[in-house]
Amino acid sequence: MRLKIKCVLAELNGEYVAVPLKGEESFHGVIRLNDTGATIIRGLQDGMTEQQIAEKLTKEYEGVDYEHALESVSKAMQLLQDNNLLEVDE
Repeated sequence: MRLKIKCVLAELNGEYVAVPLKGEESFHGVIRLNDTGATIIRGLQDGMTEQQIAEKLTKEYEGVDYEHALESVSKAMQLLQDNNLLEVDE
């Protein structure tokens, strides 16, 4: 899976935003994210799988187990897919 848009992540006032790069005409706007969302977007940009992103979350956040992390990643991926921002590899 990968994002359909190329974007840059920025932190503004303790909140993350994903802003499409110039030339990305398929999406106009800004995606507001929390820390977990930013980690998921970074993982997608790095070509990570859902499972790899979930593993990364368990390492970044104390007290988060793999099953809950994977559930959160799956929900985020579904939201991205529902908004036509995620490309699923065949």
